[in-house]
Amino acid sequence: MKIIQLALLIIIPASVFGQADVNQIINKSIQFHDPEGQWQKVALKMIIDEPRTSWPERHSELLLNNQNGNFSLKRNPEGHNLKWLYEDGKSSTFMDQASSETLPADSVSKYRLQPTRTEGYKQFYSFTLGLPMSLKTAGGQIKHEVEQVGFHGQTVYAVTYQLEKPLISSSWVFYFDTNTYQLLGCSLLNDETGEPAEYLKFDKILIETGGLKLPRVKHWFDADDHYLGSDIVVTCEVL
Repeated sequence: MKIIQLALLIIIPASVFGQADVNQIINKSIQFHDPEGQWQKVALKMIIDEPRTSWPERHSELLLNNQNGNFSLKRNPEGHNLKWLYEDGKSSTFMDQASSETLPADSVSKYRLQPTRTEGYKQFYSFTLGLPMSLKTAGGQIKHEVEQVGFHGQTVYAVTYQLEKPLISSSWVFYFDTNTYQLLGCSLLNDETGEPAEYLKFDKILIETGGLKLPRVKHWFDADDHYLGSDIVVTCEVL
């Protein structure tokens, strides 16, 4: 595997680093990506291309309001206009402007229009788009251990994060540039084995808007380095 090249690098034992070092790494990364502390109060409109091996033409339009918690996601598979909406603490879903409550059960199942999925999408996008800032608010625990490992030919700091409410996985490992503290990627660990199941490599090109510096491209791979898909920010607008 390329993700952690243990044979090529000296791993610094976790005991070398203390709790202050972990917090310092996270805080310096947040300072790099959100120097003005805007993430928690920003409202963003984003268009994201999300090609997957099973869905090469997937596009998503997002509204994410971190101040009031509102969220919407729009997609258009097979010519249908789908919408997941979380507003004023309530979840709802629609297909071609019709509420999922009035749609046939097979359509709701096929297009994942169960209202309960809306909060899952909200959690996913709020967490992944807001990294590393969201590590402070996602309801998880940063493990007070740091290693230096190889990640795509670069020595990085590796920090493990345990989510109280699993998001694909309960355990994520985040990789930070040792000089700039830019977030370069992350691994999702298998909850049973603790081994990497999937990982994301972030492009170093950043979207800079509203005082934020967000990764423009994330590429998904499985544990054997097989490409799974990408998340590509096409536009990002502060509302």
